[in-house]
Amino acid sequence: MENWRLLDTGANSGARNMAIDEALLHHIIRGDSPPTLRVFSWEPECLSLGFMQQADERLVTDCERFGISLVRRPTGGYAVLHGEDLCYSVVAKMGDGPLPASLQSANMQISLSLRAALHCLGVPAEISETKERETSSYTACAEAASLYEITVRGKKIIGSAQMQSQGHLLQHGSIALNFDPARIATLLNLNQAGERELTAKATDLRQAGGRVFSREEICVALAGGFSKVFAVEMQPGDLTEKEQLTAETIRREHMKNFVSQRGKTCV
Repeated sequence: MENWRLLDTGANSGARNMAIDEALLHHIIRGDSPPTLRVFSWEPECLSLGFMQQADERLVTDCERFGISLVRRPTGGYAVLHGEDLCYSVVAKMGDGPLPASLQSANMQISLSLRAALHCLGVPAEISETKERETSSYTACAEAASLYEITVRGKKIIGSAQMQSQGHLLQHGSIALNFDPARIATLLNLNQAGERELTAKATDLRQAGGRVFSREEICVALAGGFSKVFAVEMQPGDLTEKEQLTAETIRREHMKNFVSQRGKTCV
């Protein structure tokens, strides 16, 4: 049975979180690091934008007004407000081991792992088999479930995005813990209809499971879900010194050139 590394990097700034994911991808491509499942959270609150999303002046100003940081993900997708969520990332080589070579198959395997994790928590999660149409350039990621994303009773609970580089996959996603559609609607300048649509289409773990889940419970469930579906042994570990140094270099670049980084990664 192949070993994968399990990381819990705690709470970090948005720039550091995205820098860590890019650093993991960089070193796994180089062969310096093993396939990795990472669990992480965000502090302070942060709005992450997709790889190609514009960051207009109004959005930047509103984030500053609410004390919310901004970061650009190396992956696609739409705006995600982080702070009341727990996130995961998976980084591994495709087609050489448990992760399939096909992006569609790899996405399905990861979704099966996430569904298994939520089932371990007693949450009746399902996998979305359709992709809904987004309606705004600042559509919240929670507003529409993409193919293979995780839903509960038809409402999205985990949103994810991915990128490929040199035959390797980085996928990360957000598990909603305490979903606040009014706050998201205000930040993204959505009207009342937009807020109602958010409420109708998204949920969180507390609502779906009927109680508050601890970080440890969720981490154990995630490790169990991925271990079961991919038939791998999860080995708890830490970031290596090389990964730390690379992440810090990328973090500085994120902080210095956020707006100009649209459509660019450091990998």
